[in-house]
Amino acid sequence: MLADGLAVPRASATVAGLVQHLVDAVVTVSDDSLLHEVRQQWQQHGLRLAPWAAAGFVAPRLAASQWPQQVIPLVWTSGGHGLPDEVFLPLLAG
Repeated sequence: MLADGLAVPRASATVAGLVQHLVDAVVTVSDDSLLHEVRQQWQQHGLRLAPWAAAGFVAPRLAASQWPQQVIPLVWTSGGHGLPDEVFLPLLAG
C-alpha cells in the first residue's frame, strides 16, 4: 500500500456526518494510478511527489463527473522532497 490517507477499515459515521457539508467527493485511488501519476508528474513537470501526494492529481479526474463544471481542483502536494533517492527512484521504474 503506497498511501493510506484513511488507514482504518471504515470511516466514522459520526465524523462523516459532521464534515459532509465540507466534502464534495470521496474516491479510492489504486496504487497503479498513484505510481503512474508520480512518474508522469516527474517526467512532465519535474515534480518529485510522494505517492500519497499524487492522489491529489488522480482524484479530480475520477470525481469530475460528480462536480459542477465550474469547479477548479486545487492540488496541494507534499512529501516528495523528503523521500530519500533510494525510496523515490524505484517509484519511477516501471
